[in-house]
Amino acid sequence: MDEKLVRRIQEEHKKNDPNALRNAKLLAISSVNSKFRIAVENILRGYSIGVTEKGAVVDAIVMELGSTKNNLRDAYCLIEKLFGTPSHGSMSEMDKLLDLQFHTRDWKKINEMVYLTEADPEDDPLNIFTTSFDTGDDKKADAKHNDKETAGKKRIKREYNKAGVQRIMKEFDSYIGWGSIKEQIQRLINLTEYNLDREHRGKSYNRVTNHMVFMGNPGTGKTTVARLVGKIYKEMGLLSKGSFIQVSRADLIGQHIGDTEVKTKAVIKKAMGGVLFIDEAYSLAPKDHESNVDYGNRAIEELIQAMENRRDDLIVIAAGYSENMQEFLDSNPGLKSRFSNVICFDDYNGEELYQISQQMISKQDLVIAEEAQTILKMVTEALYTHRGKNFGNARDVRNLVDKIVLIHADRVASEMDKLTNEEKDTITLDDCVRLKSFAEYSEIIPE
Repeated sequence: MDEKLVRRIQEEHKKNDPNALRNAKLLAISSVNSKFRIAVENILRGYSIGVTEKGAVVDAIVMELGSTKNNLRDAYCLIEKLFGTPSHGSMSEMDKLLDLQFHTRDWKKINEMVYLTEADPEDDPLNIFTTSFDTGDDKKADAKHNDKETAGKKRIKREYNKAGVQRIMKEFDSYIGWGSIKEQIQRLINLTEYNLDREHRGKSYNRVTNHMVFMGNPGTGKTTVARLVGKIYKEMGLLSKGSFIQVSRADLIGQHIGDTEVKTKAVIKKAMGGVLFIDEAYSLAPKDHESNVDYGNRAIEELIQAMENRRDDLIVIAAGYSENMQEFLDSNPGLKSRFSNVICFDDYNGEELYQISQQMISKQDLVIAEEAQTILKMVTEALYTHRGKNFGNARDVRNLVDKIVLIHADRVASEMDKLTNEEKDTITLDDCVRLKSFAEYSEIIPE
């Protein structure tokens, strides 16, 4: 034990003061705890700059805790000898004090610094630390902390709403195509139900990573599926809000040193409780990995940290073209391990594009005459058969339907007084044939 501390305890003993024993205890605790704080700060500093891995942080703090307890035991042994082992200075009393010392606020702060989450202590590797060296004199601060902790646990322990999941999956099934995607989402739902059943039977809850990569061409429904994922995971109790935030490179990357970290953290904070959807995520990966000008890597590092530390209430979905997304995953060794669910969005085939076009027309309170449907099907089949590198899938169908409606509206407006309401709302064969006036359809539609 520290020589200066021994002398100070001896001086307290010589004073013959009734508070000497209490003062000696406080001196011992203060000295040992001060050294422990410094040690923990150094460990956490190493973690914050990426020198120390999380697992090593836990091991190092556990070792420091063991050393701290041994130092306090040495101090209390000395106190027992000096004060003649009075009842209030016994080893059993020391153990009770130690228990109190390591169950207050500062330890909770350390826990949050390492994990950046309000996780249930029963699930946390640092649960032996639960809170701090604080003596509990600041009752207001304690009450505020306890309220926050209780609220945090309520947010984390969410209920599985089976009826809600089934309702959203019914909406999911109403969309055209996505056969393999629907199967993959259903498997994730099944895994959650399996884990909940294990938990109810007293078994361990197998934590899984819910972050996803969506690969596919534009217009294949990646954004729509991401929105549905947020809703489904909220009903499963895996997200607190089920909200949806869509961002691109411009929302994450700053122009100057430090800006990117600030912007990315702000986006992550806004997305908490729901889905953070990163469109064209591959644009974050710098072309030159040695470049000090492109700050994409810094955004990626912030995202990786959030994906690990905040995975209990955040799902990150990175989306983009298949070939480009592979480059994105290869840009940082931590990305592949965080994105355990890779979902590929195939192009819609001709029949699916035709069904989508009919659905879009119906949503505008219009009907398409039976003879006109032949032309519509002919065009959608051609869109798929002759699709190129920049094929837009449902976006191209949206453009097609917009042009048909434009032609239809132009015709109806010119003879408004002559038409019945039914005729005004019916797209005719002539409307579809007039698509020939647009260059992209001129060779598809016969004379």
